[in-house]
Amino acid sequence: MIDYLKQAIENIEFEDKQTDVEEFYGIYRIPTQKGCVEFVKLYKETVYKPHIHDHADASFIFLTGSGFVTLNEDKIPYKVGDKVEALAGVLHGFLQVEETIFLSIQSNPIQDRSTGEIDIRYE
Repeated sequence: MIDYLKQAIENIEFEDKQTDVEEFYGIYRIPTQKGCVEFVKLYKETVYKPHIHDHADASFIFLTGSGFVTLNEDKIPYKVGDKVEALAGVLHGFLQVEETIFLSIQSNPIQDRSTGEIDIRYE
């Protein structure tokens, strides 16, 4: 990885969050007029339960780390530079081999800005 890119990624000020099922992750949101852009940090020791977003398509671009993305029944390996699409209604989750940072570009925000409601459900 190019040094300036690595340094920029390492210096993102992530906000620590927790899902409804007590999974810790880091997030840095970039406000946009429509959709949503987020940097997401997944921690190595955390198992992220597969979930569904009913109203948001998402593209994940992996900036650091390696592991697997599950899409319905498929287990897809990822490494730095890979891009994976998770369409609305598709069950997806993460199993990281290493701590991972990815860019998530969404058609609609996962968290509604006005109500705070989160578009996530677990099967």
